[in-house]
Amino acid sequence: MADDVEQHRLVFIGGLPRSGTTLLAAEIARSPGVSNLEGIGPVADEGQYVQDVYTTQQQAGGIDRFAYAPEMHLTEASPLVHGASRTALWEAWAPYWDTTQPVLVEKTPSNLLKMRFLQALYPGSSFVVVVRHPVAEAMALRARGWSRRAVGRLVDHWVHAHEVMTGDLPRVERVVVVRYEDLVSRPAEVLGGLRDFLALDRVDEGERPARGLNARYLEDWQSGGLMVSLANRRTVRRYESAIRRFGYSFSSPMPVGGLAPDLPTLDHAGS
Repeated sequence: MADDVEQHRLVFIGGLPRSGTTLLAAEIARSPGVSNLEGIGPVADEGQYVQDVYTTQQQAGGIDRFAYAPEMHLTEASPLVHGASRTALWEAWAPYWDTTQPVLVEKTPSNLLKMRFLQALYPGSSFVVVVRHPVAEAMALRARGWSRRAVGRLVDHWVHAHEVMTGDLPRVERVVVVRYEDLVSRPAEVLGGLRDFLALDRVDEGERPARGLNARYLEDWQSGGLMVSLANRRTVRRYESAIRRFGYSFSSPMPVGGLAPDLPTLDHAGS
């Protein structure tokens, strides 16, 4: 069974919770010859929860803190990079894939911190990272009851996670960064470009993803009394320049610019 992985192309999807990773994985899996993980249970079919090789997000402090944990950032230098890890992960995930398909997709939010590690275990793999406006991502967590942390603290977690991720990108051979907002506003273009990057057949456009969610989240964030307003101003002053790298601003629910030139977009992704 361990050798079966050589017969497949692996695609790893990462991005903070509520950034659109589940939506993206499902869309990629609509292409012929692709299998997503299915049947894992009430955790959006995330591969992290059926393996015991690396630390899960829950074990590292939860979905609103995990990026701070040093053990969550894994690279090719990790002592976990060896044949036993490669075999153990494959054997944990394979029962949830249709391994008759040539392309296998594994989606776990914290993959954005593990690309170099996964690449070392499975050379030739492709990686897709999804980013979303930090306030929208934070408010979505709070709306689901998944976090009670202040939005400013959640934005700090967003910035930290994405700084670690961007530091790793130059060492990842096949990776592209896409924004949730681009996915929902022009899905045919973004998904078509992703399928070209992954060498998948294009398919007819599926159900259009919901639009306007970011605007509602930012409105909720901006509503409140004096203390909320003061906290929001502190968040803007501290993090506005950091989120601009991804074309975001606290003044708008949608991107106000493009991704920084050093980030791998669909326009110049490796082939």
